[in-house]
Amino acid sequence: MDVPGDPGILQGAFSELNGYGAGWPSLPVTTATRRAQASNADALTGLVRRLALSEEARAISRVAFDSVDQALGLRSDFVGRLDGVVAAAAAAFEDRTFAAATGLRAAVSADVIARSGGLPRVREIQTASSLPSVVLAYRLYGDATKAADLPSRNPAFRHPMFSPPRVSYLG
Repeated sequence: MDVPGDPGILQGAFSELNGYGAGWPSLPVTTATRRAQASNADALTGLVRRLALSEEARAISRVAFDSVDQALGLRSDFVGRLDGVVAAAAAAFEDRTFAAATGLRAAVSADVIARSGGLPRVREIQTASSLPSVVLAYRLYGDATKAADLPSRNPAFRHPMFSPPRVSYLG
């Protein structure tokens, strides 16, 4: 089941969880209890981050992409966050975590590439003058009913009657 909507929301939610524990103050590790406390805090942080990444991978598999660029951008952001787990697992000699993370990276990459194959690319044009979105949609797509797509892709569209000088569109 594909989930329509803004993948940026998906990225924001999971990237916040990926930074879990980053701002925690470090306690002096002077006693056995403090060492255990620090070890438990590290384990909890790692667990939350790994769980966030696995759930993000599941969510990515359900996103309905609009364009190849959107799909590849989402994949790139996810793989960048996952690479931190891969590097930490390799440094700590955690073979199972390393294998699971590299397998997840490969699976997400293959899924995104397979599902984005027939999608259009986002293109950019510069217009000589400001045009209404209906006229611009007709010129770009040959279909004026796609005018709603342009403001959704271009935050600089403040009013449907006035296009910005540079416009991104599906081409």
